Amino acid sequence: MNISQLRTFQKVALTGSFTRAARELILTQPAVSQQIKALEHMYGVRLFDRQGKTIQLTHQGDILFTKVTSILNELRDIEKIFEEMSDLTIGKIDIASTAVFSTYFLPKTMGVFNNKYPGIELELHTGNSHTVITKLLDGSTDFGFGGVVKSEPDIQFLLIHQEPYVFVVGSEHPLALRTQISVDDLKAFPFIWREHGTLTRRKMEEMLGGTQSTLIFKNLIEVQNVETAKRLVEGGYGVTIIPKIAIRREREAGWLREVRLEGLDLKASYYLLHSRKRTLSRHAEAFLRLLPKTVKLSGNKDLIGVLNQ
Repeated sequence: MNISQLRTFQKVALTGSFTRAARELILTQPAVSQQIKALEHMYGVRLFDRQGKTIQLTHQGDILFTKVTSILNELRDIEKIFEEMSDLTIGKIDIASTAVFSTYFLPKTMGVFNNKYPGIELELHTGNSHTVITKLLDGSTDFGFGGVVKSEPDIQFLLIHQEPYVFVVGSEHPLALRTQISVDDLKAFPFIWREHGTLTRRKMEEMLGGTQSTLIFKNLIEVQNVETAKRLVEGGYGVTIIPKIAIRREREAGWLREVRLEGLDLKASYYLLHSRKRTLSRHAEAFLRLLPKTVKLSGNKDLIGVLNQ
């Protein structure tokens, strides 16, 4: 039994004629008769009673007709789903990203993508780089963005952007009018620190000389996200270091001031991460093609081309 035989059987039952069924299916009448005989032989039953030029379904044929109609309807639904997925009409993309990239880079792309492909659901999971890699390894996300924690043989890492870090204080802070500061200047003020596992935390430790760098500050507060750090500094509480893109609006409004730390030349490297064991869907490819067109990236723009190498 095959789909062609089922479609032929359904058409004969609906038209009540081998000749009409053959015409509508663009087959010869002998070909139609042969397919019906094959089904009857397979099940060992007669599917049609032939009465002159007319035919009718037998009891067994009527049972088969009900089942075949259901099967072919399901098949049409499946075909429609894949046609719509192929046309980017429906679907889903799971994205994993570190907090900074999901907050300051992805929203614009997601908004434009949603307007262009409203039937495709976007799901964004935010965590640190380790979380992003874990989700890629367990297959629960299509692709991710973050800093490299460690090399993974099953993960592709493509550098797509480097963002400078800056020290930030509130507009009324004593350091706000200084053109340059030193690490010693920072010791006198509370320092707002990101949690372990974040790229910002690793970069700060790198600059200050390791994980014991917290010892140089008398007053330290650890926060879970950049927005909290910004609001604390804006309110006059201490100093923080964050990616420059995160303070664009506040700097333009005059709420936050960027201060230059002597010898500071830190940049956050952001990577597109993808599992080598997972093929990118057409939906995912469409999103990644749109990303460099909607946000300014300093790294590779041909994301799909590099991943497919």
